[in-house]
Amino acid sequence: MGDAQVFAPTAAYNADVASFFGKWMVDVNDGQLAAGLSAGAYWVTSPRVDSQTAGYPIWGDAGVIIPWVMYTTYGDRGFLEQSYDHMAKWVDFNQQRSDHLLLSGGVGDNLAPLNNGAGRGGAGAAGAGSRPASGPAARGGGGRGFGGTNNTTADLDTAYFAHSAQIVSKAATILGKTQDAAKYDKLYHDIAAAFVKAYVHEDGSMVGGTQSTYVVALSFGIIPQPLHDAVAKQLVDDVTRRGHLSTGFVGVGFLTPTLTAIGRPDLAFQLLLTDTYPSWLFTVKQGATTIWERWDGYTPERGFQASSMNSFNHYSLGSVGQWLYSGPGGIGVDEDHPGFKHFFLEPQFSTSFSSYKATLNSPYGLISSAWHVENDQVTYDVTVPSNTSATLTLPALANDRTALKATGAPMTRGDGGKWTLTAGTYEFSFPASRAGSVK
Repeated sequence: MGDAQVFAPTAAYNADVASFFGKWMVDVNDGQLAAGLSAGAYWVTSPRVDSQTAGYPIWGDAGVIIPWVMYTTYGDRGFLEQSYDHMAKWVDFNQQRSDHLLLSGGVGDNLAPLNNGAGRGGAGAAGAGSRPASGPAARGGGGRGFGGTNNTTADLDTAYFAHSAQIVSKAATILGKTQDAAKYDKLYHDIAAAFVKAYVHEDGSMVGGTQSTYVVALSFGIIPQPLHDAVAKQLVDDVTRRGHLSTGFVGVGFLTPTLTAIGRPDLAFQLLLTDTYPSWLFTVKQGATTIWERWDGYTPERGFQASSMNSFNHYSLGSVGQWLYSGPGGIGVDEDHPGFKHFFLEPQFSTSFSSYKATLNSPYGLISSAWHVENDQVTYDVTVPSNTSATLTLPALANDRTALKATGAPMTRGDGGKWTLTAGTYEFSFPASRAGSVK
């Protein structure tokens, strides 16, 4: 289930998976324990094959995250209606087994790479300058990282606990459950406060200090505004120092989107195009034609990993695919207008590519976002399907109306380099030097 929730956003961009996940969520919900001390617990796989065991954090959170991803992607509130009670029970179960809202017992950032002294099953030693936290959850909570000890279990488990509480609050609002919405919103903020107190230092460094802890906490909105820039700097410094990613499959899907969100898409492109270990293109250089389960499924120095857990056709690390659509492709979901009734276009440009195109078969028709760089000029072409609208953001051109040429269907220019686009096709052109993230 952990693998499924990690990849679900990419899967929903790649294909129409609504029917598949709609059926699978029936199995997930049927497997939730209904009675006993573990009432509300999902298991780690679905259908359930163990009658009593409670699933660990992040894996069980699939029961909350996947219905939300399906709702925001396809606009079908039936996903929330079908699963809401189960989603709430999972969050209630985690609250009951938490230690003052700090959760532990999961596998952490599973299969993080062997990098700078890290273990195969985990992210390795705490980051420079990190201090020990107190309490069993803060110490790591008995992480079960496959193949080695993982010391970043409790912070990631707690972050996902907060994330699920927030999703349940949003789902309750949509379904008209106002008391539940307020209850779980308060729980989310209480968990976030406990997280910051236990794991975040004044300089923005975190207990564990891994790329995954930084990107998950930032992505889930857990970091308060006064600490946001400091935490973001710690992430940037880590990526810059390593020159590589260091995430397992729990954190990898958030890495490039978070770097983009904090204003460093250049680092996201750098990681995407790196071809030394650990990286996506490293596996390609070793002959991969599919996504591997492990970054080090095979290396020239060590050969093959243990055959007991070394799939060469495994999708989790491919969750960067979501960013390939929403980063350089720029196509982003608007949670307030699900199903791409309204969507965001925030393309990130790079001269590492001569051209780039992303297309998405939305419930309303084809969305197309394509650009190419030629003679120091960027040309950006967009198609917005019927009965929808989009907000295009080109922040580098916010204060210069003369640098941009635009043609196509009617559009409305707003502030901050934003344009409102209605159904139709558009072409924008401007100097590459004004494209913002071109490096």
